[in-house]
Amino acid sequence: MTQLFTAAEIAALTGGRLAAGDPNAGVSGIAWDSRLVRPGDCFVALAGERADGHDFAAQAAARGAACVLAARPVPAGDAAVVVCPDPLLGLGRLGLALRSRHPHLRVVGITGSVGKTTTKEMTAAVLAERFRVFRTEGNLNSEVGLPASLAGLTDEHEAAVLEMGMRAPGEIAYLASIARPQVGVVTNVGITHLELLGTQENIALAKSELVRALPPDGVAVLNADDPRVRAMAAATPARVWFYGLTAREAADDAAAAPVATGTAGEAGTPGGRVVGWVTAENARPDGPMAQRFRLVCHLGEADVRLPAPGPHNLLNALAAAAVGLSQGLDLEAVARGLSLFRNAGNRLRLVEAGGVRILDDTYNAAPASVIAALEVMRGFAGPEGRCVAVLGDMYELGALEVEGHRQVGMVAARLTDELVAVGQLGRHIAEGARAALAGAGGGSAGAGFRGGEGPPEGQGPVAGGGTRLREVHHVPDNAGAIAWLKERLRPGDTVLVKGSRGMKMEEIVQALAAHLDRPQP
Repeated sequence: MTQLFTAAEIAALTGGRLAAGDPNAGVSGIAWDSRLVRPGDCFVALAGERADGHDFAAQAAARGAACVLAARPVPAGDAAVVVCPDPLLGLGRLGLALRSRHPHLRVVGITGSVGKTTTKEMTAAVLAERFRVFRTEGNLNSEVGLPASLAGLTDEHEAAVLEMGMRAPGEIAYLASIARPQVGVVTNVGITHLELLGTQENIALAKSELVRALPPDGVAVLNADDPRVRAMAAATPARVWFYGLTAREAADDAAAAPVATGTAGEAGTPGGRVVGWVTAENARPDGPMAQRFRLVCHLGEADVRLPAPGPHNLLNALAAAAVGLSQGLDLEAVARGLSLFRNAGNRLRLVEAGGVRILDDTYNAAPASVIAALEVMRGFAGPEGRCVAVLGDMYELGALEVEGHRQVGMVAARLTDELVAVGQLGRHIAEGARAALAGAGGGSAGAGFRGGEGPPEGQGPVAGGGTRLREVHHVPDNAGAIAWLKERLRPGDTVLVKGSRGMKMEEIVQALAAHLDRPQP
């Protein structure tokens, strides 16, 4: 492994001091979970809500950590111990030092309420047609994960695609100060983290920190279909590429409007210069887990086969295409890169067992992503197929917690045949579905869809004039869902399993697959 730092260098970079061990101890990686330490790592002792990393320094050393970065002296065997005022900020300084070693690296930062990780993977697939690409693994997008992941950069990398998440104002600005991106992508502004930021306007302001941090010769890639994201064109000093089904119109509107001179509360902020747009035409399914479309932009057109279903993935692909085109790739290379995309983790992963098709989308959940997954499920099953949706709690929705869950239930009533709502907040999903059933003969079914309206074209007959739902079941936990599903599923069913990461709903997928693969009595 390549040596990144010595213990003495870590002390100097973090404003700390060597409290124990060899100042020349070499570090080849960074870890913050003692269970994942590899020989040669620097273990960063972070104090969390449920555990304090300082209590695990000895275990990290036993696993081969060469150095421990801590806020106080800790027993760490033969490992060097560096004590600094704030290990979290120290980790950020190490990340900045790693980034600074690659001044010619093209860095793409990606943020948004949903779609960040998939857009990151698609963007990496596109850029790989021309560059040697580094990307963050999984969703290492926090003030911990992003700087630590930069330890994977090498001199061979020509581009990096980094996901940036946030839980509070200022976090994306902080991550941008470490990563120093030249390209920033904002996918959307939803209601995830509403509990922490209060309003969607505050979420938009926090997400816009990425495009505000871009240099004047950089590129902001903005979703024209989201009004809050489209408005960020006036908040960035960088050039702007719009993507989405309304991207051409957004570019035309920007060309006709006077140059913006400021945004809310910040007079004098330079307006973005719109230099490109990317949209899609003639999108249609290509089997259950892929789609084809015509990629159209101001530079020309190309046919694309994308191995990911659904309108939400179409938008993610357009974002990746805009990044690639802005970095000099031609349309054919962009189309080829998108065709080679492979999704990561439990994101609409197809599991087939006992004649049942399970869509494992347990990676995370927000109302918009759940609704998108429900639409994919129905398209996958076809108008006559029986669908079962297993939907769990969605966290951090703040004041819209009840409304967000109820809206998902109302949409589920239109797209699924049986609904299993899981968890304490899942009861609101069940309530929304029952309200849709009660209002299907007329009257309002609440936000999200109108009672009495039929299904979208091609989604087949529905029961009750606007719903096709036959049964709603609420269970308190995953075990209850597993027990119910074992009794109800039959060959030919399509099952969607989705909930927030903390719900650990992959347990349901694993249990069902094991049960269905066994010979049935």
